[in-house]
Formats: sequence, structure tokens, C-alpha cells
Amino acid sequence: MFKNLKMQILLLFLLVSVISLLLFGAFTQYFGSRLLKDSALERSEFAVLAMKYEFEKGIDESYKVINVLEFTLLEYLKTNPPKNKNDINLLMDLLEPTLRQQAQNQNQSKTAYIYINPELYNFATDIYYADQDGNGTVTRQSTLPYDYFTSGPNALDDKSWWFGPIKAQGDFWTQPYDWVLDNGETIRFISLTRPIYHEGQLFAIIGTDLAYEIIEKRVEDYTDYNLGTTFLLNTEGVPMIPSDLDASEKLFAEEKLLFTAELTNQWTLGISTSTKQIYAPLWRFQQLLLMIGLAVTLGVLVLSLWFSKSVTAPLKLMEHVINTAQGNLHAIELPESLRKREDEIGALARALTQMNRQLQTDLMTIEFKDLTINNEQAKRKNVETKLQLITKTLEHSDNGIFITDENYRILYTNKTFHSITGYPGEEVHLDLLTAGICLTDHQKHTLASKGLLQGEFEQMRLGDIPYPMQLYITRIVDETTYYLGLFKDITEQKIKDQHLNYLRFYDSATQLPNKVLFQEKIDELLESNTGLSCICLLINIDNFRILNGLVGAEACDQLIKQFSDRLIDYEKTHDLISRTEGDEFGIFYELNPDEEILRHLTFLKRHLTKPYLLSDELHHITVSFGLSCSPENGTTAKELLKNASIALNHAKNNGKNQIIKYEDSFESISSENYELLKHIRFALDRNEMFLHFQPQINVFENHVIGVEALLRWKHNDKYFSPNQFIPLAEQTRLIIPIGEFVLKEAFKLAENFYNSNESIVVAVNISAVQLKWDLLFAQVMRLKQIFEFPNEQIEFEVTESLLITNEDEAIEVIIELKRMGFLITIDDFGTGYASLSYLKRFPFERIKIDRNFIKDYPQTDDGSIAKLIINLAKNMNIEIVAEGVETIEQLDFLKQHDCNIVQGFFYAKPLPKDDLLAYIHDMNHPNS
Repeated sequence: MFKNLKMQILLLFLLVSVISLLLFGAFTQYFGSRLLKDSALERSEFAVLAMKYEFEKGIDESYKVINVLEFTLLEYLKTNPPKNKNDINLLMDLLEPTLRQQAQNQNQSKTAYIYINPELYNFATDIYYADQDGNGTVTRQSTLPYDYFTSGPNALDDKSWWFGPIKAQGDFWTQPYDWVLDNGETIRFISLTRPIYHEGQLFAIIGTDLAYEIIEKRVEDYTDYNLGTTFLLNTEGVPMIPSDLDASEKLFAEEKLLFTAELTNQWTLGISTSTKQIYAPLWRFQQLLLMIGLAVTLGVLVLSLWFSKSVTAPLKLMEHVINTAQGNLHAIELPESLRKREDEIGALARALTQMNRQLQTDLMTIEFKDLTINNEQAKRKNVETKLQLITKTLEHSDNGIFITDENYRILYTNKTFHSITGYPGEEVHLDLLTAGICLTDHQKHTLASKGLLQGEFEQMRLGDIPYPMQLYITRIVDETTYYLGLFKDITEQKIKDQHLNYLRFYDSATQLPNKVLFQEKIDELLESNTGLSCICLLINIDNFRILNGLVGAEACDQLIKQFSDRLIDYEKTHDLISRTEGDEFGIFYELNPDEEILRHLTFLKRHLTKPYLLSDELHHITVSFGLSCSPENGTTAKELLKNASIALNHAKNNGKNQIIKYEDSFESISSENYELLKHIRFALDRNEMFLHFQPQINVFENHVIGVEALLRWKHNDKYFSPNQFIPLAEQTRLIIPIGEFVLKEAFKLAENFYNSNESIVVAVNISAVQLKWDLLFAQVMRLKQIFEFPNEQIEFEVTESLLITNEDEAIEVIIELKRMGFLITIDDFGTGYASLSYLKRFPFERIKIDRNFIKDYPQTDDGSIAKLIINLAKNMNIEIVAEGVETIEQLDFLKQHDCNIVQGFFYAKPLPKDDLLAYIHDMNHPNS
């Protein structure tokens, strides 16, 4: 029995040792792995949130920059929508300071830009500011060429910054791409771009950049902390940093721990950590624990053999007593013989007896205290974490923040507080007043009674410098009273608001009121002085656009400024002077007798037309005046301005350089034509205008040798005759863009013929407006840079009446076009009043016989006039073209008299381009 007990004790000690080792190993495995995993996640979370905070600053900064650009551009477009290249250049000049400032404010990349849609005006223009030299100062970069936007993106030229926002119809973040600055340095950027639409069309792309090098360094810095692989993904989950990272295989593998955070622009930041890296310390500890456990077990085995010999009997007695107690710890009473022993067994017996009596009470007390302590520690840690987060948030707020007691003694201020007020932290001692925030007694009373004070107040920063402040203070009542305040320096916002308000009502070039303010002021005067007799005068510089093309925009800007200075100087007694449009000014007078005001205006006109010194050269101009009177021509500013504009147009359409007073008879354009004119203005933008082409046939060879370009207009499923809209377009100068459209389509067809080896001439009719000055020449030179073909494949048709009324200008333009190799034809010959001398003075290749001399042959016309013109042309070696040929009799008559080129319905009516090409193929290549 004794031997069995010894073996049992020995086995018991061995079993306890093994179980203890296993339990301790399991405990360390379970809690150690959780502790290491939680620690890794906590460090990853802190690192990701820290990175997110840094990245969000850059993203927020980018959005601030682009929001300012969008607001400034849209505000300008509301009141000054650009209509041509000059307006765009003016717009870019106005926006340049804002671009420079925003680029300077962009700490990530020092870039900001606006790119105007080149398809709107057929030219490329932009403003792109960047810190090219790396010295912290931004400079303007070169404008991108027009073909950059038309060539489309390729592998070596990423243009997602341009095409991305157009496709997305909103904000767009690009992948990293390389950009070459003017100094040749290549910088890697990630761009935020936004499309700007005006009147339903893409007007511009605005944007700013994030420097890829800075973003990459931030991500790599956190990778160096041995947390794992740090990465940045775009909105589609494609890795941006590291750029060679395989997201599907490396980031999201099951053996890794992943912590991510999404940025406000839908990018994803994260850290991926291998579990092997996390649990490596635990595995080393378990190996050490195993070795220690084996050694301890061996020692226990030796000690158990000795111990079993000395404790078997007393332990058996104790076992008997404990068994007798049947689990009731309070009932255990060991024998006195055991308790009186002087050895360890006796001490154990005495201690066991005492311990058993208080064991349950002590255990309950310990468990309760342990639970209380754990709860308190958890609460304290939670409060500390929240306080740290709140403190960080307050310190990095854009608002100045302070907390005071009920006597306004300062308890807390953040960094922004000191940066706004100028007072360093060590100088903020007692109350708000010493820190630069002064509250009046009335404001303190409001705060005490209502618990809230907010509004705009003027305060003084360090150095007695006043500034406007947006202030909000609220009362917090707990056991005592506190005040929480937030404020912001709104100086820049005030300046921007004042500037935008100025641009809304004033012309920046002349500092005169614009048309909006001019009209408002007139209405105010009319409303406050019922029955006021007055004059509304509009002044226009004649031929300003033509002068702009001759001397350039800079010289014309000088002209506008000198013109406005003369106007202001002459009309010192009149406060109401305005620049209503680009080359148009307005003055509002109280009405004097007609002879006095007309005499005054005559002197004013003489003063305004004195020579101007522009770019070191004297230039002479003329001006046209249009005026309307109140109340007979209107009782509101809108009516007076409209009628003055009608009088001004009458002056310009009847020779210019006149003073015209409005009369009811001036409204010669009917309401129908007025509506028609409104639609003509937008016909080209809406693709409502197009060309048909009528073939010109060599009757002896039966070949197409030329075509005449004829303009067509279809609006709301209705076709309009050129006789309806061309005169209106010429009156309003809309013929200029329409004429350029016709030239562009004709040049495009000529290039098509040239590339197809067809020697076919394209004839284009020229308007009187185009023939004046250098408009036609400028348009031709511009288009010849785009289309390639021999100049003799374009023929310009000029009417006889146009030559008579514009003789001097016509001679210069025709000679220049002839010198360049273009063909010149006189159209509708015989219908005007020109003498035969015109045929000698002008270098015509062809004469076109008007259809009126052919249409009635042979019924009521014997063709004598047509024969006379044909013979005249033969004698002068000028080729003849007969138009309006509709019958076989007319064709035979012309062939009989050696007129070899005809056009008319007998062969073909005017055809669309595709039908024309098919017709030419059938006529010129019947066997192919």
C-alpha cells in the first residue's frame, strides 16, 4: 500500500507538471497570439489613420484650390460670357492672378491650371502655373498646342487629366503620370481635374496636382516602421503605391492581416502584415518554454521520489479528514497531532485549517475588487483615448478655438488661435482681452442671458492690426460654467467678395460701370423722378474689330482706355457713364433742348475722333452715336437702351460716323425677321447650316470641272432661303463667322478633290463684309494652314454690284488673292451698272452670265444679250460660265456660241456632298 501511494504521488506530480506545462503553453498560445495580433492591428490602425490624416490634408487642399477656380470662372461667365478669342484672352488675363495664388497655396505640388476647350474657338489657350525651379515660387508655363487635344491619348502621352473628367462628367483623379515642365524636368503627378460647362457645352478643364514623389515617400516611410506592406489603391482597386504591387495575390492573402481606410476621394490606404511576422516572438517563446518545462519535469520527478517518502502518512491523514468533511471547507479540522507538528506538515495543517475558514470570503472579495479595478482601467483608457483624439482634432482645426471659465479666464487655446491673433502661447495669460479678443459689455450680456453669441466682429491682432472675424461662442453649464469659442479670420473672403462684387458691376479695364449697373442706375433715376426728361446715348467705335485684327489686341486695349479717359474728361458733370460692351459706351443725360444736346454731342464726337497714339503710332477712328429720349422713346432703362441701340445700328448701317436719334421708322426689321436673327446667331453652333454643291459641266467633254458652294439653313424642320437670312447676317456682321464656315467646308472639299486626283475647282461666293479690309485674307491664310491643296482649286465669285460699292477695298483684296494663285470670277455679270473698264481693271479668270439672260430663251428672248457677253469675253480671253441652264434648247444655244461651261438643273440641282461625289464619279469615270 505504501509503495502504491508513493507511485501515485510520483505519478501525480508528473501529471501535474505535464498538465501545467500544456495549460501554460495553451494559455500563452491563445492569449499571446491575440495580444500580438491586437497589438499589430492597433499599430497598423494608428499608422493608417495617421497616413489618412496627412493624405486628407493634401486632398482637401486640392479640392479647395479647384473649388476656388470653379467659383471664380463661373462667376465671370455669368456676367461676361466670352464670344471670341479676344474675350477668351481677356478672361484668361482676369483669371491669371487667381491661378497664381491658388498654385502658390497648393503645398503638395504648387500647381493650378485652366485649359479652355479648343474646339469652341479652334485654338488652344490655357494658364498652367507650377513651381518649375523648386524654389517655392510658381511661374506660368507654355500653352499646350492645339493638336495636343485633337491627337488623342497614347501610351507615351497620358491625357487622362483632360479626357477623364469629360467622360466622368465630374471630378476625376488620374493614375500617376509623367509631366514635362518648360525647363525639361519630368515630374510625376496625380491630378484632380474638373470639367466646367457653360450653356450646355464643355467650356474648360480646371485642375491641380498632387506630387507623386511626396505621396510615395509618405507611404514608404510607414513601410519602414516594420508594420508590413503599406499600399495606396485607386478607386478601381489598382495599386498606385507601390506601383508594381499585385493587389489580388499579395494584399488580400489569407495568411496576412489587413487594415485599410478609405479617403474622401475613394482611394484606399492600407497595411498588409504577414502572420508569420506577427507570431514569430510567440513561437520563439514557446520553444524556450518547452525546454524549461522538460527540465522542470525532470526536477519534479526527482523531488517527488523524496517527497513521497516524507509526506505519505500525514497526507493520507489529511486526505482522510478532508474526505470526512465531504467538500465543506469550513468543516475541515485536522487532528491536533498534525497541527502541533513543528515541521512543514504541521505548519501546513495549521495554515490549511485557518485558510479553509476564510477561503470563500477572501475569494469573493478578491473577485469583486479585481472586477472593479478592470472596469475602472478600461473606462480610464477609453477616456484618455477620446481626450487624445479631441485634442488632436482641436489642434489641427482651421478655426481658432478657446475655452474660458465664467470670468473669461482662458483655460485652453489651439494653434490656430495664436496664428490668427498673433499672440504666442506664452503671452496668453489671463483672459480673452489680453489674447486679442475684445467682447463688449453688451456682447457679454447677450452671451450670459442667451448662452450664445455669433456674428461678424472686427478685432485687433497683435500690433493693433484690425481684421474681420467670424465668431461663435456658446455657454457650457456643468458643475460650473464654461465658454467654448470658435472663430475664423475672414479677411481674404471679404476681399474676394468685394472684388467679385466690383467685377459684377464695373468694367475692369476702364473702371466704368458696366451695362448691368448702368441699367440699374437709369431705372433708379427714372423711378425717383417720375416724368423725367432725359437722353440715353450709346457710342460705338466704328470698325473696331477690323482695327483689332490690324493692330492687335494690346493696341486696341490702349484705345479703349484712352477713349474712356477722353469721355470721362469731357463729361465731368455727368456721373452716369458706362462701358456697355467691348467697343460701346453709354451716357445718360437730363434732357436739354434738342439744339443744345445735339450741339454738345457734335463737340463730343469731334473730341473723341482726334488721333490716338497706339503703340507709338497715330491712328484715326470714327464713332457712331445712337440716342433715345424719355418719355417719347421709352420710360424704362430697358426700352431706352434698346431704342438707342436701334438708332446706333441705323447709324452704322448707313455709312457710320453719324449722330442718329431714334425714330419709330428705324425698326425696319419685322418681328419675324427679329426672331429669325436670334436663331441665326446660334445656327452654326447647332449645326443647322450646311453646304450643297451644284456641278459645273464642260459641255464638250461632258465632265465635271467645277462646283459652286451654296449655303443652306434648316431650322425646326423648315428650310430658309439664303435671300431671307444672308442680308440679315450681313447687317449684323454674323456673315463673318458664317462666311468662314463656308470657306472651311469649301477648302475641305478642295482637299478631298486634290487627294483623289480630281482637278475640280470649288467656287465660293464672297460677301461685301468679307471683302472689306483684310477679313477675307485673314480667314484664307488661317484655313490654308489647316488644308493642303493647290490654290487654283478655289474660285472666289464677286458680284458686279459689290465691286462698284467697295471698289478700293475690292481691288486690294482681289489683287492679293490673285497673287496667291486663287481664281477670281465676276458673278451675275450684266445685272449691275459697271462699265467695261472693270473687266480690264480686275484680273478675272471667268465671267458668269446671269440666269436672267438665259431663262426665257427661246420663248420670249432671242439670246442677244447672252451672245454679246460671250463675244465680249472671247475678245478679252476670259472664260464664260452660264448658270441657270434648264432645257436642251438653252444648252444647244450656248454650245453653238462656244460657251463651254454651264451649270443648272438640266444637269444637276445643288447636291449634298456625298451625292455630289457619286455624281462626279459617274460623270468623270463612267467605266470604273
